[in-house]
Amino acid sequence: MNELMQAPLQASQAAARPKLAVLVSNEMLGDSLLRLHLAFALRQAYPGHEIWWISTYATQMAHALRHLSAGVIDVAVENSGLDKPFRAVLQRLAGLPRFDLVFDTRTRLTSVFAAKRVLSPREYFTCLPAYLLSTRRPPGRWWRSDNTGERAMGLYEAATRRPAPRRTELRVSADADALAERLLPAGPRYIGFAPVGSMATRRWPIERFIALAARKSAEGYTPVFLMGPGEVEHIEAVRTAVPAALFPEQAPEAAAAKVDRIERLVAICRRLRAVVSNDSSTAHAVALAGVPLVSLHGPTTARRWAAWVEPKRAIQAKSLAELPVETVAAELDALLRQLG
Repeated sequence: MNELMQAPLQASQAAARPKLAVLVSNEMLGDSLLRLHLAFALRQAYPGHEIWWISTYATQMAHALRHLSAGVIDVAVENSGLDKPFRAVLQRLAGLPRFDLVFDTRTRLTSVFAAKRVLSPREYFTCLPAYLLSTRRPPGRWWRSDNTGERAMGLYEAATRRPAPRRTELRVSADADALAERLLPAGPRYIGFAPVGSMATRRWPIERFIALAARKSAEGYTPVFLMGPGEVEHIEAVRTAVPAALFPEQAPEAAAAKVDRIERLVAICRRLRAVVSNDSSTAHAVALAGVPLVSLHGPTTARRWAAWVEPKRAIQAKSLAELPVETVAAELDALLRQLG
């Protein structure tokens, strides 16, 4: 058992609270943001439990999301080695504390079977095909969803026997909320545009984001661009084409503020009426703010990776480079009409 695991284990063994574990395989930022909805739902459903988040490999719950998950996740463990070799896995599982409930998001049958056998909690919930090895299935569901967020929230539904909340409105600190209010004062109707993407094939061309933003600006909306480090080179082009556009994350006040970066993004998103975003960690931050979303999917399938928020529109394209502005504009307009 690694040192990261030993310290919280020793501290937790002295606590009398019943323990709940969520088992995950590996989580990049987008994965952790998508599953953070499950963490919040479980905290509401089981306020008296100590929640452990145990990842076989890495998890951003122990890093970038440590601040946001504070008070929700009590113990975040990564690199727990719960996959192989099998004999070592059994020993590592035996070193964990006794859990009252276990929510296993992993899909490898042998790993799930070993954890259920060794941990032996009161109830164990899995998302294996047909919910194999699970104490029970979500009500009315015989097969797991393809969507990662839906699949995780299905574990909540199986445990609580009630529908999962379709929207999470993450609370942020007073400092983050005040900063967002200064950056985006009340009054204008803000619409967000998030051209962030980890690779070219996952990015809708910036020229089309600009064209859509110009169209909404002409209709009386104020475009707000959510830019990452890889997109700042486009700011001048956006300003030239859309003079009303705002860039709150690049404001000097935002850089100077002592506010966690992800929390700041969520606070900014809470002031937006809707957002158009590539499939990225930004889209999942928008969902955590409870903001209606139009997400754009090319090589990543919407069926698997669409954000957990309602209402939303998910557009699947064979190639984002060929996705026309009119298609995205139509979905955005439909979403805005739905919002009234």
